[in-house]
Amino acid sequence: MSNPIYPADDILTHGLALVPALTSITSKQVGAITDIACASGQEWDIQTADDYDGYRFILLETVGHGDDRKSLFVAGTAQRLELFEGKDEGLTLIGTFTDMKVLEASLAGLIRLQ
Repeated sequence: MSNPIYPADDILTHGLALVPALTSITSKQVGAITDIACASGQEWDIQTADDYDGYRFILLETVGHGDDRKSLFVAGTAQRLELFEGKDEGLTLIGTFTDMKVLEASLAGLIRLQ
């Protein structure tokens, strides 16, 4: 019986495995961000994924269409989180945070402005 051999480029191009970065956004941080959106009483589409380097990011979008739709994006590392707002088919940096509580307050303020 032989084991199949997969060339490295085949594994990378087919996305079979991605090792998360050790400094990536943590599951606890994702949960805190998700909780803020859920507590707002608004309907949010929340997506979490890992980029090609293994860093987690979070995309929050209000459910709706057109100008009524708001999108927020959190990326970076567990120690240095960046909050962006989607505007005019681009991202505008709201701020960079080294303290999760300060990010939570800023995010809660943006979500309540709806």
